[in-house]
Amino acid sequence: MAAGLAYGVLDLLLSRLLGGVWGVFASLLLVGIPLGALWWAGETGSGPRQAWRAGVWLALAVICVYAWVFVGIWR
Repeated sequence: MAAGLAYGVLDLLLSRLLGGVWGVFASLLLVGIPLGALWWAGETGSGPRQAWRAGVWLALAVICVYAWVFVGIWR
C-alpha cells in the first residue's frame, strides 16, 4: 500500500517536472528498484548487492512492459 502511495506521489511530481512519459518511467524506476530488491532478497536469500542489482533489472523490465503496452514502442 505504501508503494502505491509513493508511486502516485512520485508520478504526480515527476510527470510535472519531466513530462508525462518520462515522469512515469522515473517513478517506476524509483519505486520498482526497492520493491524488486526486497522481493528478490526474500525469494533467494541473496545479499544486498545482488538484491539491488536484481531490483534494477526488474524495474527496467517493468518500464519496458509499460513502454510496450501504453506508449506504443516496439509495435
